[in-house]
Amino acid sequence: ALPTDMAFLPDGRMLIVQKSGEVIIVEDPSVANSAKSVYMDLSAEVENSREAGLLNIEIDPNFDENGYFYLLYTDLAEQRTTVARYQHQENGGGAASTGDISSKTVLWREFDTYSDADHQGGGMAIAYEPIDGSDPSPYKMYISIGEEFVAANAQDLTHDDGKVHRINLADGSVPADNPYYDPVAAAAYTPSVHTQ
Repeated sequence: ALPTDMAFLPDGRMLIVQKSGEVIIVEDPSVANSAKSVYMDLSAEVENSREAGLLNIEIDPNFDENGYFYLLYTDLAEQRTTVARYQHQENGGGAASTGDISSKTVLWREFDTYSDADHQGGGMAIAYEPIDGSDPSPYKMYISIGEEFVAANAQDLTHDDGKVHRINLADGSVPADNPYYDPVAAAAYTPSVHTQ
């Protein structure tokens, strides 16, 4: 029902995110009528209206070791675009695996609240970009979000809408080589609260 993105686990199982907040796991997407089930249900936490909802999923590059995956959605309580990390639970394997809702760690949250306008959508991508040999987070996440139908916000560097944001995948902190990096602002940055 209104799938918005999909991702594959390293063993080939497929995760499908639905706008309403459900994540479906398919045991073998290469086989017709393969076993599938609800992997995670965030519908009680997702604002599902207009272009808001559960929109994107990314699998951690080191998923085999840490079991992390990432979701981008409009948080119902906060009314903000949010990127959170969750933990995979293998359980019995196959379609019996689930995502652990209680493991939620917010890595990034939009500063302003949802305006009920369109162009709310966004996306995520993960890139291997170590700053140097001592970088504690060699992987970075790129987060794009819409301008919510206010074109001027996309060109306003004091506003987070209509931008591509780049964070450290490890903890959501600000990479020191970001184009507009400010060490004072970065030191005071709390990923679950701030975006600038």
